[in-house]
Amino acid sequence: MTTSVIRILSLRVLGTFFLFSSVAVAAHAQAVWYLTQDIEKDASWKSPSLWNSAPNGSGTPATAINAADIYNTNGKYVRSNGVFSGGKLLQAGGRIDIKRASQTIAGDWEVTGEKAGLHQGVRDGASYLFTVKGRLILTSPLLVFHSTDGMRGIDLTVGTLTGPSNLVIGTGNAVRNTTVSLGVMKFEAYTGTIVVRTGSTLAFANDQKWTGPLEVAAGAFLTLNKAITAPAATLAGQPLAAGTYTADQLKQTHASLITDGSAGTLTVAP
Repeated sequence: MTTSVIRILSLRVLGTFFLFSSVAVAAHAQAVWYLTQDIEKDASWKSPSLWNSAPNGSGTPATAINAADIYNTNGKYVRSNGVFSGGKLLQAGGRIDIKRASQTIAGDWEVTGEKAGLHQGVRDGASYLFTVKGRLILTSPLLVFHSTDGMRGIDLTVGTLTGPSNLVIGTGNAVRNTTVSLGVMKFEAYTGTIVVRTGSTLAFANDQKWTGPLEVAAGAFLTLNKAITAPAATLAGQPLAAGTYTADQLKQTHASLITDGSAGTLTVAP
């Protein structure tokens, strides 16, 4: 074998080494940051210094919110404010409090742990925007609620909804009307149930074809303003047979659940 051939082969091997090395570096480039304390008033999830490389705060603080990284809320209280630009917000239990008129998760939002909640913490008689541009991954249930008597609204818009756990609207308190306008662009093997508890209202921002069932409790409300398709639906404890129902048809059997002004359809397609 000539020297030139050996040199070419060596360069190819070296090039392959650097290629795999680059891939390995890229694979390990994603960092995980932890919230080590509750976010206090006038601070927000956008503050890099609140996130630490160690769950107990003994590591190094972040210097920026990086679109390639994971940010674990570590069960702490989160004040949302504006755009969170991290790659994934991992809500490991605890509460995210809506504190501004509009907030956005630019990447993914995964819900894990126990008693995870999205709370409308601004004021009564108002609706606020909460947008997830990536995926909402419900590994554990998410409760969307507020904790005072009266109506508070959330316009919850999600790029893709996926995961095995429930999305729950309201606490079940009949005088606390958590009104959610749900917009979902895509359902990706979502197998949880969307549950509307007593006292709360679910409306829709777009036509949707679900992969998980709908359950509306007695004393809850459904504003059927779009064309919704689900594999199963239960209204006030009564399962709906397969078929397409107009809002007017559902009012005949569930008058207290279907709100005035509803003009959409609900299709049950197992």
